[in-house]
Amino acid sequence: MRTFLLPLLGMATALCAQEVPVRSPEVPRGPDCTLPIPPTTHVPVHAEVDRWSTTPKDHVVLFVSGDVLLAGDCKSGALVLGLERLVDRAWEEVVPLPEEIPYCVPPNTTWERKRLEVDVADLLGRRITRKDRKGIWRFVLREVDGRPVASQAFQLSR
Repeated sequence: MRTFLLPLLGMATALCAQEVPVRSPEVPRGPDCTLPIPPTTHVPVHAEVDRWSTTPKDHVVLFVSGDVLLAGDCKSGALVLGLERLVDRAWEEVVPLPEEIPYCVPPNTTWERKRLEVDVADLLGRRITRKDRKGIWRFVLREVDGRPVASQAFQLSR
């Protein structure tokens, strides 16, 4: 009896099934039509120091993710970095983030683990001393809102 009812049940569900029309949103077409701009989402900045990469002396590899502010025009892609040092359990600015330069927000670009190799001696504007190598450092960069964001702490290679 069961074997007789199962095919009937299968046929009944197939006959009662209806197709539901799917409507896609209308998109303007043609050369003078502009496409709607999708809403942008703000991706918080995360800066991670790579401690295991082999680099020249006094260089640090930094991976940056998120929406960052760039210096000058967007074409250069220059990231403005500051540098802080840990002194008596407080972070002291050694190379401050400049306030007076024009910043740029790259349009529709979010960095995803972009690799930057930073020459710390060039950033400091002097040679690295033995005291500098013993210190604990961190980079500071700006988020799209203008807030400073700090990287992980690191030590310079000996």
